[in-house]
Amino acid sequence: MPSPSTAPPAAARAYALAPDDATGHARAEAVVKQTLIDRGGEGQVGKVEVTCKPFPDNCHAGTSLITISIESGVALPFLPAMIDEGRRSFKLDVQHTVPIGQFVAVPTTDKAEDE
Repeated sequence: MPSPSTAPPAAARAYALAPDDATGHARAEAVVKQTLIDRGGEGQVGKVEVTCKPFPDNCHAGTSLITISIESGVALPFLPAMIDEGRRSFKLDVQHTVPIGQFVAVPTTDKAEDE
């Protein structure tokens, strides 16, 4: 059974291996969902956030660093009301960063170089 800490690296890898950012995000969300199900968290939701540097609008460009952040939580239904202080849940935030590739050329849009 996978640990919750396996979700960020697996989601980051799925994102990085996708052909584009939209597909990558969908694959990362699917990995997180499956990891939560495998851990017995069926119905639990994991919020996936993707950030990229230095190309925030194109994570699959050049030598981007992709960071996958996952926010999830679980309700604690049997926690006695007198000790829960109004919080009957446990929150978990995890993240993982992966390079898109060390030797990938960044495409240029400068027409002068094409001539």
